[in-house]
Amino acid sequence: MRYLFLLLVVYFGLYAQEKTPSDVYSESVVLKQMVVELRRENHVESALRIAPKQKNKSPRHVLQKTLEILTKVNKYREINGYGKITVPPVPPRDITPQDVYKNVKRLKVEVAYLLNNKKILQEKKFHVKQYKFKTPSDVYKELWTVSLAFDELLGQGFTPTDVYIQTQQIVDAIKFLRITQREHIEVKMPPLKENQHPNHALYKSIELLANLSKIQKKLWMEEVQVPTVEQKVISPTEVYDSLQTITAEIDRIFRRLGVERSFRVKKEKEKKTPSDVVQNLEYAIALLPDFAFEKKLNQYPKLSLKKTPNDVYALSEFILKKIQLMKDLRGIRAEAKQTTYIYGLKPIHVYVKGIENLEKIAKLKELEGFKPSQSPTAPNIAITPSEVYELILRLDDEINLLFNYEDIQANDNKLESYREVINKKHYKEKTSSDVYDYLWKVSYELDAILNLDYTPNETYVLAKKIENDIQKIAEYFLKHSLNLELKQNISKKPSDVFASSLQLLDKLQYIKDRGNFTSVKTTIPKDKVITPTSVYNALRIVSATISEIRVFYGISESDYTISVVENKTPSDVYSVVELANRIISKALKDSNYEN
Repeated sequence: MRYLFLLLVVYFGLYAQEKTPSDVYSESVVLKQMVVELRRENHVESALRIAPKQKNKSPRHVLQKTLEILTKVNKYREINGYGKITVPPVPPRDITPQDVYKNVKRLKVEVAYLLNNKKILQEKKFHVKQYKFKTPSDVYKELWTVSLAFDELLGQGFTPTDVYIQTQQIVDAIKFLRITQREHIEVKMPPLKENQHPNHALYKSIELLANLSKIQKKLWMEEVQVPTVEQKVISPTEVYDSLQTITAEIDRIFRRLGVERSFRVKKEKEKKTPSDVVQNLEYAIALLPDFAFEKKLNQYPKLSLKKTPNDVYALSEFILKKIQLMKDLRGIRAEAKQTTYIYGLKPIHVYVKGIENLEKIAKLKELEGFKPSQSPTAPNIAITPSEVYELILRLDDEINLLFNYEDIQANDNKLESYREVINKKHYKEKTSSDVYDYLWKVSYELDAILNLDYTPNETYVLAKKIENDIQKIAEYFLKHSLNLELKQNISKKPSDVFASSLQLLDKLQYIKDRGNFTSVKTTIPKDKVITPTSVYNALRIVSATISEIRVFYGISESDYTISVVENKTPSDVYSVVELANRIISKALKDSNYEN
């Protein structure tokens, strides 16, 4: 019988209160403990290498470090035949501790999936101790230690070839920077210097960083602080770390100029040496525009980088065509169900529909032999089209992982990532409802490909999460705790659970109306035949509505985990949804406000 670890499926999510570096540090310490346990399981007995003390790090630099760890998690999965995970680039916007917090939470779940001893998770061995007065530099040091801890698990750290690939990305980015400033004079590649070492590469990376700092001063930006290099033997991993900072600073300059661009990661067939790395870094320095004051500065409104429903619509259309291609190549002729257009939806509803699609892709990946990996949960912060766009980009990346893994590619061509599409379509006056409808079509196409319903175990996980969130909302209104017992039910069918879900949504809609929300009434379309998937999709809409209420009132999400979910039936799911109905009803009775 397939069972689910709720700890892994529902990680703690986001909170209404913006996170601080201290919050991120606290979670990073637990992440380090989990990686230590993973090392123990892999019989790695050497002591942890502690990263050096850091200075002048910003959330953007720390986010880069989380992506570095995610890259190593990906390598670990590849080595062990678990299947790849997606590693996104840093988004083209201001980065906050909240963004870093979300990535560290994802890393905890990804590492939890790698642990063989799940009892440790059930016993809650990894407790979060809240630290105070921590800075991004403190977090960076802790996460770098985590990154170093992965090296023995991979057999080695980053190689000169890995570092070279990073420099290729940097060269491409600086070439684009030249294009933005209309500088077209050819710059020749410097000659290759023989017998270079990682020390030379690090010195050259610091020289490049110093040049970027000067550019930032001329652009009246807060310039990056250029570190001094200790006199010691340098490893490729330390060079890689320096290049991560350079990438983050180039991204900042892009944003300052109001431009964005993604670059394809080029895999190298030949092994590269530190000499190749030094040559590329010297080339990058030579390519840098000088941003002289006597030259016209070409720049564009930074607000143009913010995503709109038009951007998300174009991306969703691209994904729908990709899913339909996957369906055709599999020889699947089953028709997907028709959607029902819902007016007046908000970005949060689109976000949750995106999560639903990510979960279905995750199911497909598991059927193809991938080890489970983290899926996002409904957020508890205000969602904008930019956050929706980033989530749906991850959906595109996940589809590419799955499609390019399978031996069904047309003409042996891999699917193109939307990030790398140059001639993107442009739309006007699209709404969140338009985007939602496209993503709903994607969801139904995935149902046709999967050809199976959600299990009661999976639906129970979502229902239990909803029940706990309802408890939190009711206690927020009533100002006291509630202790209602779960009533056991028998012989309930999916249609009974669906009906109870409709009742719950009606109560939540009443709360929105009474709270003077500015959103329209959300409806749950009813299928002709109610299936477990119908119930799951209905509860997804309930979950989105709960997120709306939490964000509106600033109600934090409960820290809820249970050990194992197995052997659940529609009656078990009904009992949980019925309990949620009873809990929220308590918050809607006058008598409960008299004391």
